[in-house]
Amino acid sequence: MILWLVVGCTKPKEETVPVTMEEQPPAVELEPVWSPEEVINNLDALLAYGIPNPYPIRDRYFALYDEGGTPDCPGTNYNFDAPDADNAGCTTNDGYLYAGLGEVRVQDDIFELQCDCRIVTPDGRMIRGAGNISIFTDGQDTLLDIRGSFLEIKAEYEATWLEELPSISLSIFGGNGEIFVNGGYTINGLSLYMESFVFASCALREDPLYFRDPSGGWWTWTASNSCTKGELAFQGQSFGEYEWDSKQIDRELEAMLEAE
Repeated sequence: MILWLVVGCTKPKEETVPVTMEEQPPAVELEPVWSPEEVINNLDALLAYGIPNPYPIRDRYFALYDEGGTPDCPGTNYNFDAPDADNAGCTTNDGYLYAGLGEVRVQDDIFELQCDCRIVTPDGRMIRGAGNISIFTDGQDTLLDIRGSFLEIKAEYEATWLEELPSISLSIFGGNGEIFVNGGYTINGLSLYMESFVFASCALREDPLYFRDPSGGWWTWTASNSCTKGELAFQGQSFGEYEWDSKQIDRELEAMLEAE
């Protein structure tokens, strides 16, 4: 009865008039900033940096940790676990700065590094990160995963992807002669995305690559059972067939998966 009284005495809501389809705001139709030729050129420019992967991050982290680290700063076993290794950081007697959180986990065939951290040498070289990487190997199968943003400063600039502060969410799996890629990355405003893309025989290649236009829309290059010929489209609107060498991605991935 109490519930009925509360419901019964509740002020009825004012009736709302549904919005019809005719009254909906018009959809925004994006126009591409780049021409198809510029898309192809910018794809090549992005890939010239190389494809992000965990190995350079792991190797530079290990190298600079070993180069200047001590048990008191930043700690042991490639971790930032000394009492003074915190967000503000600690500095060794030789002038090496270790700041933030760095944690390495190794179990069987799995390597993981969580790095919300920064290592700076006395001469200005640096590795810093805000993310994590993992490497899993099982016989002939390898899974590489990288999430976040990382930056290396070298003694001399070499125009590699790690020197450009990329933003990355990327998984790469290799096994049985095939390579699967899921995710993407952005370097200097150039964004590439792959959704379960299979890098195998050129005759079987038919997945789209997504490449972001400055307008915010997406171009797709969809292979036509070929490594060099594919349909180029913007937001679903076809611009016809364009030649582009997708094998350059294969070469990068194959070299990456052969690394240890």
